[in-house]
Amino acid sequence: MVFTAAAVACAQSNTPPGTVTQLNGLLKCVSHDDSALALLAKDADALVDLANQREKETKAEQKRIRQTLGLSNLTELQLHDYFQGRTNDLAKKDIRGVVALAEFAHGAVDAKSPEERAAYIWDLDEVMAALRNNYRAPLPEKLGVLYGLKFFTPEWRRNAGAGTKPATNIVAETGANSGKNDPLPSTYWIRPTNLASANLFAGFGRAEQPSIADKMCTYDGPKTSYGTTPGIEVDCEGTRYKIKFAEFNSEPFTARIFYALGYHVDETDYVPHINIRYDRRMFREFNQHKSITIVMGGPFGIPIGRLQLQPHHDPFQCVVSAGFKDGHSISGSELKKVLLINPEGYEPEADPNNFRADVETTIDHLVMARANVQLKDTPTESIGPWDYEGLGHEDLREVRAAGLLAAWVGFCDTRWDNTRLRVEYSDGQPHLLHFFSDLGFGMGGADGFFSLHGEKPNDFAWTFTKPEIYRGPGQMTTPFRVERYRTIVPTRAFRDMTVDDARWMARLIAGLGEEQIRAALIASGYNAAEVKLYEEKLVSRRDEMVRDLKLTDEIPLLRPQGQARKFDFDPKQNGGVSVTLPSQETVSAEDGNEIIKGGQLVKRRVKSARQQ
Repeated sequence: MVFTAAAVACAQSNTPPGTVTQLNGLLKCVSHDDSALALLAKDADALVDLANQREKETKAEQKRIRQTLGLSNLTELQLHDYFQGRTNDLAKKDIRGVVALAEFAHGAVDAKSPEERAAYIWDLDEVMAALRNNYRAPLPEKLGVLYGLKFFTPEWRRNAGAGTKPATNIVAETGANSGKNDPLPSTYWIRPTNLASANLFAGFGRAEQPSIADKMCTYDGPKTSYGTTPGIEVDCEGTRYKIKFAEFNSEPFTARIFYALGYHVDETDYVPHINIRYDRRMFREFNQHKSITIVMGGPFGIPIGRLQLQPHHDPFQCVVSAGFKDGHSISGSELKKVLLINPEGYEPEADPNNFRADVETTIDHLVMARANVQLKDTPTESIGPWDYEGLGHEDLREVRAAGLLAAWVGFCDTRWDNTRLRVEYSDGQPHLLHFFSDLGFGMGGADGFFSLHGEKPNDFAWTFTKPEIYRGPGQMTTPFRVERYRTIVPTRAFRDMTVDDARWMARLIAGLGEEQIRAALIASGYNAAEVKLYEEKLVSRRDEMVRDLKLTDEIPLLRPQGQARKFDFDPKQNGGVSVTLPSQETVSAEDGNEIIKGGQLVKRRVKSARQQ
């Protein structure tokens, strides 16, 4: 198939059809005049046809490999080639994006009004940016000797709330109306209805929280994306889930809060364990995520080494126990010793010849460690990441104000690749939605300069804001500011948040009741002492935020007399932690082995036999 001049002019010649190279050609050759859009639509349609054909060929080859060789017996290199594929092939998300490109380009050409055309152009630009982000490294690929100096430049500021320019998508605000106006309808946020009665234990607008802990699942495949946390995919009675063995508490909690306040997020739940049928593939494919390698540069640009940031994860450490067909069970560490011929060394599970086949036939299932889970198949499908800066994202109130919400819960991993532009179809027409997709790494210390610590209750500060300081006429006024909070990387939208944007978000946060916060914490798997400490700190942060933004006249404080921060709590002595849901069901946090002493979480001391 021959491509038109609009694509050929920028694409490299002599490349296989339906590839990333041709996609890059389309992304470079874009103009918003009708003739260019018509060519883009035609070329996108052709690229989809070619990419679909290549995908069919790849699937046929993968099927042949499964049937003739079997995935469990492939070498480490063969496994990598199988899951990472030909690097020049378009991924499914690329193909979805190119389909959307064609439809939006056709729509812009056929638009009946300037407003309708502008809307299609906006969608088109968003899709193109997301497709480019699919081939953008999540971290710098090279670091020179002067790279460290950038941490001290103004462009590397990682604070929030330093903006002065009003958002572009609100009606002008003055006086008493300051920070009250909702942004115009967007693909990021929709005003929540009945917030006060929302069930944050189930979360995400659901009547109840689904559970897979009592089901027997089957291994479905490895995690193949970027990321330093281990994960797998499973099929549980016909429903597929993505499993992440990290951030198992903070991500389910933060996702519930973001969703409740109107943002698009992935439904994320905590599970105490997962049962899966034994499959050698789970062990052998556990480290198939994409590699992140940084070349370290020396003087005169000469490379002096490579830094591998993708750690190897021992899959046996994520196994709580292995159940055998005769009814007995052993721990994951014991399983490693009896299952592998040589359990020592680096990545011993990678060698298919290192498994004892006679032991494998006796294993029934594995009990995997606690994790957070997300549905794999949803009504929306990802195209690629969106960025907090560019295309005017940093000028939108709902994106900026998310900075105050993120600071309240300590979510600081705001890298551009932790977002997703998704497409859903209604009446055959594509509609875009901007998702905050990876909301882990929160609820801890978020004020370090070089290091941040997620999921650390004792590091989670009691306050995160400071009020405006007015020193009188002619004196410098210190504005309201967000403190004890930095993002991992500079996040322009959060930095450009104004006081009015912050007040708008503070009013939303204040719509959550204390019992709703507690319900979300319990649902996210925190034990009783953790729930108690986090609840007190979140309430403290909420009340101080209301005071510092001068909103006490309209928002009642939850602790008007202040809080005792040096308190003690033992769930076994103080009655535990529970909450009654809108359905009148009562749910409780697990007691755990921790207590609060002087406002700090500590391990409960176990009495010796003599003391007892």
